[in-house]
Amino acid sequence: MKNIGIGQQGSLQIHLAIHQFQAGTVGQLGVSATVMALAITLPFTPAGPGLGLVPLPAAYFGWLALILAGYCLLTQRVKTWFIQRYGYN
Repeated sequence: MKNIGIGQQGSLQIHLAIHQFQAGTVGQLGVSATVMALAITLPFTPAGPGLGLVPLPAAYFGWLALILAGYCLLTQRVKTWFIQRYGYN
């Protein structure tokens, strides 16, 4: 059985980065939210074991929230610094 914790975290970080660095539309946000929800819930569905996925422990999601919040803060800080230094365009 595979533990998709790393893949799940990477998938969520990619979608967060898209929305932080681009002015996403409501449609893009909906698609990204759907992909993120699927990545989180798939191991808990009956299809999960059939795909070789196992549910992650509850503690993982607390750490995941902290990691993603830190990622958002850091990328926002770097984006702000870059715009101040080099300008928007």
